[in-house]
Amino acid sequence: MEMNYIDYSDNLFETVVDSSKSRVYVFNNYDSKLEAENYYTRPFLAEESSFLLMSEFKERLFPSDKLLLKEEKLVIIFYELLTEEDKKQLKISGYNDVINLAHDFFNFYRELAEYKVDEIKGLKGWQQEKYQIFERLRQRYIAKMEQLDYTDKILTYNEANFNLKFLQKFTEVVFVSILSFTPLEKEIIAKLQTAGHRVQLYNQIKPEDYDEETLQLKSVTLPDKLEQEIEIYQTNEDLLQLVTALTKVDRAEDGYTILDADLQNSNYHNLLSSAKVNIDQDISFTKTRLYRFLETLYNLLQNASLSNGEVRLKLEDLVEASYLNSFRDYYNLGWSELDGLQQLAQDDYVYFCEELITDQLTSFRAILKEIEELSQLRTLNQFCSYLEDIEIEKLNDSQYRDDLSTFFSSLAELQSIEELEVVSSWDQYFTNSPQGLFLLILNYLKFKQVKKVGTGNEADIEVRDLLTSSFAQRDQIMLLNLAEGRVPLAQEANFLLTDSQRTQLGLKSYQQQRLEMKYKFFRHLLSSKQVVIFAIKDQANNIATSSFVEELKLKYNLTSKELEVTSQDYPEIMKNIFNSNSDLLASNFNLTTEDGDKLKIIADDFSNQELSMTYYKYSTLKRYCSYRFYLDHIVGLEEQVEFSKQMSPKIIGILVHQTFAELIDKLEGKIKANDLRFDRAVVKEILTNKIELFDLKIPDYYEQYYLEVMFKSIEESIEYFFKMLSNRVEGTITDITTEWQPSQNDKRSFIENEAFDICLNGRVDLIIETDKSKQIIDYKTGSGNTDQLDFYHLLYESDFEVGEIINKSMYNVMERKFERTYPGSEEKFAETLKEVLEEQIVNSLEYQTDFKSRCKRCNYLDVCQEGLK
Repeated sequence: MEMNYIDYSDNLFETVVDSSKSRVYVFNNYDSKLEAENYYTRPFLAEESSFLLMSEFKERLFPSDKLLLKEEKLVIIFYELLTEEDKKQLKISGYNDVINLAHDFFNFYRELAEYKVDEIKGLKGWQQEKYQIFERLRQRYIAKMEQLDYTDKILTYNEANFNLKFLQKFTEVVFVSILSFTPLEKEIIAKLQTAGHRVQLYNQIKPEDYDEETLQLKSVTLPDKLEQEIEIYQTNEDLLQLVTALTKVDRAEDGYTILDADLQNSNYHNLLSSAKVNIDQDISFTKTRLYRFLETLYNLLQNASLSNGEVRLKLEDLVEASYLNSFRDYYNLGWSELDGLQQLAQDDYVYFCEELITDQLTSFRAILKEIEELSQLRTLNQFCSYLEDIEIEKLNDSQYRDDLSTFFSSLAELQSIEELEVVSSWDQYFTNSPQGLFLLILNYLKFKQVKKVGTGNEADIEVRDLLTSSFAQRDQIMLLNLAEGRVPLAQEANFLLTDSQRTQLGLKSYQQQRLEMKYKFFRHLLSSKQVVIFAIKDQANNIATSSFVEELKLKYNLTSKELEVTSQDYPEIMKNIFNSNSDLLASNFNLTTEDGDKLKIIADDFSNQELSMTYYKYSTLKRYCSYRFYLDHIVGLEEQVEFSKQMSPKIIGILVHQTFAELIDKLEGKIKANDLRFDRAVVKEILTNKIELFDLKIPDYYEQYYLEVMFKSIEESIEYFFKMLSNRVEGTITDITTEWQPSQNDKRSFIENEAFDICLNGRVDLIIETDKSKQIIDYKTGSGNTDQLDFYHLLYESDFEVGEIINKSMYNVMERKFERTYPGSEEKFAETLKEVLEEQIVNSLEYQTDFKSRCKRCNYLDVCQEGLK
């Protein structure tokens, strides 16, 4: 093979690419392949050169007429081959436990094939045991593939498959910037030369740094004197290095290319404007709206209860899902629906089901139906077909390109799994097939990537990955995030073998990988004219500066400079970013302008310029302040409701309310006779069914108390309630309504305002109408405030019609006692309610703190610090 060495100051691709000749160019770096193609001009009426990655080159040299299996299909076959003894030894209980192991297994044998290692000797203890298992699996795998007449990338590397047919039109093969060749690749080179092809290697490196005999990088020699201008800055804050970098770019006459040592973990694509900054970053499909939506559906399905023929969703999951934009958009959920859901959470409901759906919550019926349909899917093809039919346009992500096409192509790939007829039964893979199949699809999509949508115009700044960026010639570069563990990358645990064992077998060791990383780092520096380095050092988080940077400083006696921008400049940084008139930073950041930092009360805080006021929200304003009201009910930072299946006072309250509701539904035939009584047996049956439906965990030492004392007392109290209700009703009953809520059409503004209206909202336990009066009844299993009855009066009827009688009472279940409000109390309460709302919301310009004695127990004390003044 002809060896060619290019000086660091020369343009590698300009030297290598020759448009006058028909050649095959081979690369190990995808970006370098694309860069080289830019230097090529196809000759007129002549054979076109071919630009290939090394993996593509080998696939063409080892063609096969068998079906080539990849990715998830190989994992499926691997799982099928496991015996019960294998699963026990490898601690595998289901398919999801085997995914990472299978990938490691196939990568391991692919590497052995590349390095021509037929057998591994000298292993001890657990290594030998695992190796023997893998060897047996390997033999079964080969036999299975032969039986099915399938192949994979490893099996195609067979002498019988080697074929030079695709090279018939080419006499020259040029390898570009390949730092090391595997034994398989060396054999290929020898065969190419034997067949009469001219084989060349071009490396931008000093000749003494490359071992021509082994075709390996052996060292990285630095020049005695640097010709480049190098500045090194040290910081412990990512934002400061980014702001400093953008500031320097804006001030520079010529453009910089930014090479990031930690690009895959950086979120520039969310922060920086694509009009100014081009980020060459593959973004995980998991960042898309579509994936987050599917992941949310999976969480709902995973924790749903599907017993007794009814779908019950874990309320905690449903609340979390409903705050996801893509989920809300898909099911057309507004803030009023979320308010209703939050109210259920505050009432300590654990599950959400059909019987909890009110006029305010009808949109959630589609979600229950979705989960029910997903739970009935039993094959991968059924699942993929179902997902293909979802309203995908609602989930299109304007930030990324090809997200929808990537999704559909992935489903097509997955559907082919069952067509291979490899899977015996999905029931052997998963204890719950619908959940397992859904997770299989999500795991497959995790490995897919998308690109951010550009503006169509050429950006001033490029951000690329340092280690994978092409070896293009660049005059000015900036290197970000230079920290140990990033460049060089930290050593990862090897599969089965130690690093010393890998070296003995001739496999690539970590030291060799580190040397190649060192070459890439210094190659970028030595082929540029001006270099700015941002090194990260953060002792508090155990982050050290890259050893490559330390070597550079030591070799050339360089010192680190202080950042031009420090943490003291944060106010000015924010001012520049949020000031739309600033030419320095604002144009580089993809952020919107905000006017001031006060918590101003604006109509946009409320859905459709309408503030829905529940009694719970009113209590927050009355007891605390509008600042807490904003955090709790506008931003949604209220203390997380703890969802539990353990018996609790609130759970008992839910059981009682649901029992009352079901009994009242049975009153239809008794209304005309004003007979509202029930036998104890009916009450007990309904209460018992509710307890079973909740699937509650009652501690053993309390079980007898709950069953024989607590629930018996509740049965007696409910029976007593209906008996006394018959005596308290005046006149003939005309209507009974349980769990009443105002419909959208029935809503009336309690306070009208130019910017927004305030409407009352809530759910009344029981309303009884007769020809003489109306009754509002609220059940309580604990303490309560009669103000709530007055609130319900205003919600139900706020006009105070002359002569109309509305009686209001609370029924304390545990004490078997009715508690009434006095006549006219609702009018006095209306004045108080209006006064609180006008003072703190309507007539106020901003959400304000107001110190009260109970502030010291407020969850937000550390935020507002009002109680500490």
